Amino acid sequence: MKKKIKKFLHNFYKGAYAVGYRHVSDKATHFDNAEPFEVLEPTLHRWYADSFPFVENGREYIFVEIMDDVNGEKGTIGVIDLQDNKGFVEIINEPFHMSFPNTFKFKNDIYMMPETSEANQLRLYKAVDFPYKWELQSVLYDDIAVVDTVFVKTEDNIMYAVGQKLPEKKNVLFKIDTNIWKAELAVLKGNYVDKRPAGNFIQYDNGIYHALQECGRVYGEYLRLCKLDSFDGETLQEREIGTYSVSDMTINSKRNYRRVHTLNKMGNLEVIDLLYYQINPTILLEKAKRVIKK
Repeated sequence: MKKKIKKFLHNFYKGAYAVGYRHVSDKATHFDNAEPFEVLEPTLHRWYADSFPFVENGREYIFVEIMDDVNGEKGTIGVIDLQDNKGFVEIINEPFHMSFPNTFKFKNDIYMMPETSEANQLRLYKAVDFPYKWELQSVLYDDIAVVDTVFVKTEDNIMYAVGQKLPEKKNVLFKIDTNIWKAELAVLKGNYVDKRPAGNFIQYDNGIYHALQECGRVYGEYLRLCKLDSFDGETLQEREIGTYSVSDMTINSKRNYRRVHTLNKMGNLEVIDLLYYQINPTILLEKAKRVIKK
């Protein structure tokens, strides 16, 4: 009987993400576990993932993918000002799914290169009234489905970025000309070309690191932590130094988090996203709608 009840209740559960953040020392080596993560909890009908920190004029922001029941399976982009802490505000809502809001500053302007694979484009947005108003700056590369694109380095007027191309699930290299904001596609060589990026490359005291998503058994099961050995504009050589899962973290929350699949840092602000399962009665309505459509 208990198994039957458990199986029945499973129909009401749905995966949702929360954002974890903490402040780490400037002297931290790599992925220090000393400080606990505070959690920006989701609601029953709205959750947040793919977090990117940004620090501007002494204020700290976290940009995220927002999944809201009112938008169905279409993600939008949002931001929270940690000083005001008034919650996440939706800032970009396109007709297609968006996620992974990779936000960066170039010269005196602030840009965002989110995941827009459903539009079959790699897009660049520019802040016209930071952090709440953005406009499309350029389609960096057209006719491509690429996810979770991250920056490796900037050299003169060229920004090098790596993303995973679909449906092949192989990483590709973009050489972005910042004079015209257009990208050239190139083959990426190296030892982790089949692992999906989990965040930007992070400069620590003893080297440059970044995380890769482990999606072998399930999506975003844990992170592989890698140290950058070399990048010559074509070949990216990394060395895995360990793995990072929820069980390795101290999290100030009563929820039972299961997985982590992004990690980013700017200044002292480090952010992750955390998967858990929550009871959501709207799942039955969603299933009923799919049945009716058939």
